[in-house]
Amino acid sequence: MRYTDSMDLYPPMRSPTRQGFSLVELSIVLVILGLLVGGVLSGKALIHAAELRAVPTEYDLYRTAVRSFRDKYFQLPGDMPNATQFWGSAGGSGLQIDGVCNTTFPRPTPTATCNGNGDRFLDKNMGLMSEVHPFWQHLSNAGLIPGAYAGVHGAMAGGTRFFPGVNVPKSRLSSVNFWFAQGTIPAASTTTFFAETSGNRLILGFNNGANPSISPEDAYTIDSKIDDGLPGTGVLTTTKGDGVATFCTSVAGTLTDAGATYVLTNTKKDCTLLFPRPF
Repeated sequence: MRYTDSMDLYPPMRSPTRQGFSLVELSIVLVILGLLVGGVLSGKALIHAAELRAVPTEYDLYRTAVRSFRDKYFQLPGDMPNATQFWGSAGGSGLQIDGVCNTTFPRPTPTATCNGNGDRFLDKNMGLMSEVHPFWQHLSNAGLIPGAYAGVHGAMAGGTRFFPGVNVPKSRLSSVNFWFAQGTIPAASTTTFFAETSGNRLILGFNNGANPSISPEDAYTIDSKIDDGLPGTGVLTTTKGDGVATFCTSVAGTLTDAGATYVLTNTKKDCTLLFPRPF
């Protein structure tokens, strides 16, 4: 009978193998993380650049839509005095600028609208109703722009009247919306606006802080693509700034137009772009 050695029955205990990453493995992981972070940042930059390039295209879309509307109906959208004959009345007298048309927001029947007064300006009554809001609704009802719009202002709390995608178009640029200014922009400079000839202006962003605007750098980029890259001259201008702490342009709070530049060191979204009249 063979005796089994005790060493066979009880083999010696081995120290557990230590698990971990070598310096080479850690280096590879760090390189991969760096590439991922760099790719994300580069991707965001590319997306933002595409958004900026889309703004002139959006302006061209609305300009073409307004001209097509005028050729078809012989009126301006929003200002059209017989709009209810085409798309139904939202209630009241059907006259938008008097403020007696139905102001329910949103309306039960999206295409139901109000008439304008036919004076070829987008008039407004800030406390009640205006032709600015049905402007977009009329274009949409006519099938000339994508989307459906309420044709009425939103809640006034905090100054918010514009709701991107609801009563005004949403730009591809960081949820900023387009809207229209009344046809009474001052002919002389003020602390808010550069000198402008009177007339309706298509506007990107809003300068009261309640709605999103754009940064001076983005405003400069768009201005350079469309116009002269200067905020106070040419066909594309901007507001001067909030007049308190930070500014869109170098002459905020003054009456100077010539030589004004965008304050590119200001990262606050403090600029509102005023495009050339689309009609």
